[in-house]
Amino acid sequence: MSNRRAVVKSIRIHDKEISEESIQHWLRDKIITIRHYDQKKVALDCPFSQFGLDSIHLMSILSELEIMLDRELPDSLFNDYPTIRTLSLFLSRNPLKDKLPQPPNNNAPGLHGLKSPVTEDDSGSPPPIDIFDNTKKMPLMARANLFCPMPPEYGEVRRYLMRPLTSPQDREVTIMDPFTNEKTKMLMFGSNNYLGFANDPYIKNKVIETINQYGTGIGSAPLLSGYTELHAQLEERLAAFKQKETALVFPNGFAANGGMLNALVTPHDLLVFDEYSHASFIEGVKTLRSKSMVFSHNQAASLAEELSLDNGQFQDIYVGVEGVYSMDGDLAPLDEIVNVCHARGAMLIVDDAHGTGILGQHGSGTAELFHVSREVDIHMGTFSKAIAVNGGFVAAQKEIVEFLRFMARSYMFSASPPPPMVASVLAALDLIENEPWRREKLHANIRYLSDKLKQMGLLHADARSAIFPLMIPNDMDRKQARYVFHSRGLFINTSEYPAVPKDKQRFRISLMAQHTQEDINKLCECIEEVWATCRQSDR
Repeated sequence: MSNRRAVVKSIRIHDKEISEESIQHWLRDKIITIRHYDQKKVALDCPFSQFGLDSIHLMSILSELEIMLDRELPDSLFNDYPTIRTLSLFLSRNPLKDKLPQPPNNNAPGLHGLKSPVTEDDSGSPPPIDIFDNTKKMPLMARANLFCPMPPEYGEVRRYLMRPLTSPQDREVTIMDPFTNEKTKMLMFGSNNYLGFANDPYIKNKVIETINQYGTGIGSAPLLSGYTELHAQLEERLAAFKQKETALVFPNGFAANGGMLNALVTPHDLLVFDEYSHASFIEGVKTLRSKSMVFSHNQAASLAEELSLDNGQFQDIYVGVEGVYSMDGDLAPLDEIVNVCHARGAMLIVDDAHGTGILGQHGSGTAELFHVSREVDIHMGTFSKAIAVNGGFVAAQKEIVEFLRFMARSYMFSASPPPPMVASVLAALDLIENEPWRREKLHANIRYLSDKLKQMGLLHADARSAIFPLMIPNDMDRKQARYVFHSRGLFINTSEYPAVPKDKQRFRISLMAQHTQEDINKLCECIEEVWATCRQSDR
């Protein structure tokens, strides 16, 4: 091992001594170290994706290669050269000429004066720099200048982001139109306000009453003076709702995921999580010093394979999944995952941001739908979806929650959610329990849109959540498609790079219980128009 590392080290110091074989050895050793594989399993022609390396592992390897080779490498390296053999061949045959991009001319707009680190095309002109991908080693202001103003290809997308609402979030909203600078009414198909709670009279009245009693804010962390009887009531209600002993309320879901992981997972533990886990979970993982691995999306067999690598060397094993995945709207097979976790002695964490309030007989979430609420060790979620207000939570057995109360730094060192927000959540739980017609209406809408999209050939299985991704064809003019939806009065979000890979960009439709069949018909008519008129091949 040390000899191989010495050879690779010479790559950095002596540019002419690049060896394809030495890079192969280094990459194989790195994978063996990370994955605890037998050397025979690390074949030179096996794709990196088959080794179970997550994005954090790949970025770490990429950074080490950049340092050792004294060159900048693209973030797409492992996609462009997907095996040890192809990557080592590329690295050994390309001279060390890729340097950092030069900072742009501060007096010039856009990208003028910026040298792209990518190869020039046949015309002799370098392609535009990817402002999200190829600027990580540029100084701050050089990077910041790329965003203000944005290049035209990104600036056009920017017009559809943060379209200001001038009305409550509801089935129909009023926005300040970025094209006309006038107020315009639109049907909302881009909100997680699934049950219509954001503008519900009962909830608003409860909030007003709470403001009159408690004021607007709390001004302190929960362990000090930032804890009210409302916070205690909410913890009890959430625990009962999720069939756990108690719960903890965080300022938001991002803080709940990060604080929970940092408190629970130690360097002696193993964390295995779904490859499509939410950014809040991934960011939490990045701060850990524990061993972490990913398993193939929603594949219980892949999870079992990853867990089989444990030979008793770990103190605790955690598995992280989502109930409903936010980009594709698909559900985790929690019954299968629970069985795998129990067989391996792993603690299961379920982030059910998009299932809470929606799924299950009582709206408790995805675990209730699969009849495994008690088997899930830790329920995590956010109030920002169906409950329609900020905040996050963790529900588990009492010992775990009390441990988090004193060890989760995002709980200890953040101001408590203000009483009006807590009252809003309590009122929403009232409606979830007492007005099941909202869930029934939402699921009727889900079935109706699902049937329509299947008839159009855009959906191939019944949808089970309120999230409908429409993958954007490669030949579609996204700019024109976005404008058609907007001009027809439909507020629809696009999930585009860098939020998703460039080959997985999509329109993301979110349904509400308040939508009518006429609303959904209008949506489908517009989808047909976009698919018929915005394809490059049809022009």
